[in-house]
Amino acid sequence: MFKIRYKPNMDEDTLKNLSLDAFINERGGDITGHILLEFNGSTVGYYEDDLNLDMFEELLVCWFDLLNETADFLVKHDNVGLKLIENSTDWVLFEKRDDDKLIVSYVAKSTSSRLEKYVITGKLIDIDNYYWKEEEILMKHFQSEVVEVTEEFIGSIRKCNPSLLSSPTFASLLEFLSINKKSLEKK
Repeated sequence: MFKIRYKPNMDEDTLKNLSLDAFINERGGDITGHILLEFNGSTVGYYEDDLNLDMFEELLVCWFDLLNETADFLVKHDNVGLKLIENSTDWVLFEKRDDDKLIVSYVAKSTSSRLEKYVITGKLIDIDNYYWKEEEILMKHFQSEVVEVTEEFIGSIRKCNPSLLSSPTFASLLEFLSINKKSLEKK
């Protein structure tokens, strides 16, 4: 099982009143909040339904962009690594098996901070620590959850303030989402 849970820290009224210029220049083109990735009970990130904390703020648009990029890369490659945005040593590693299964591990690699990309292909070597490892999920379930939750996120932004979707950060996200939707339709 793979599940994404997220919660923006910005309420609907703030989003509605945010200009595109302020969104790009003052907020860096992103919406902060909490995000949690769950792989069969093993987790990466932080999420609490009832907690309104401004700590543990994640860049949600960036996270959804990277998750969609990861889903796209997994169609073309057997090994994909997703570096956590807020911690340059932590990675979520995906290994494709039998074209329909993914083996997922959450690791630390201290020397990886030299890598500038957040999504890479190939195996990482010299892992320092496994927070957890070898959770098995279905490839199609991963892709479907990424597409479905991304569409939900974009839909909530479109409802509050559709002008934000014309920002460069959303343009990248929308492009990857389109690629992943087409990939799912082919299966």
